[in-house]
Amino acid sequence: MKSVLLGYLCLFSLSVMAAPLTVSQVIDRLALEEQKSLTSGRFVQQKYFKILSKPFVSKGEFMLDGGSLQWRTLKPVESLLEYKEGKLYQTDSLGVRRESQISQQFSQVLHALLQGKFDQLADSFTFSATELPHCVFLIPINAQIKLALQSVKVCGQVRVEQIEIQDSQQNTSKISLNYSLPN
Repeated sequence: MKSVLLGYLCLFSLSVMAAPLTVSQVIDRLALEEQKSLTSGRFVQQKYFKILSKPFVSKGEFMLDGGSLQWRTLKPVESLLEYKEGKLYQTDSLGVRRESQISQQFSQVLHALLQGKFDQLADSFTFSATELPHCVFLIPINAQIKLALQSVKVCGQVRVEQIEIQDSQQNTSKISLNYSLPN
């Protein structure tokens, strides 16, 4: 009887902790402010693969300008991802630009996250609180996104400052953002 009661208690506490948040609760939790039309900065991305003992680190710059996003990797290899007018383009280290085969939906998610536009993500994710006060979890409910992502943790105050992505293969990407222009 005690074990059954303990089991119900654990299930109840998990359901309370995982209560979904609304978009306005997410914005309040991250204390997000409306972004200006032009936002730019630098990023450091650490990719942790299960088969490697150390993370693969890349560094670069990003720029958000209205409906477009430029994600320029400078190290270890220069490249550019550009989301513009609903299309995704990739420019390699040789300067060759082509429409990218990388999931356009993922680029839309990254674009919305960087702008703090969680309303654009509400049809594809559920939101829940984390143990940290200025962070939220995004759990995919969209079937296509579920194939690629297990979860996304977003942290920040005023702006999104960190994004942690757990993919479906249990690999993790941690992205730290430093903004260069005032909000």
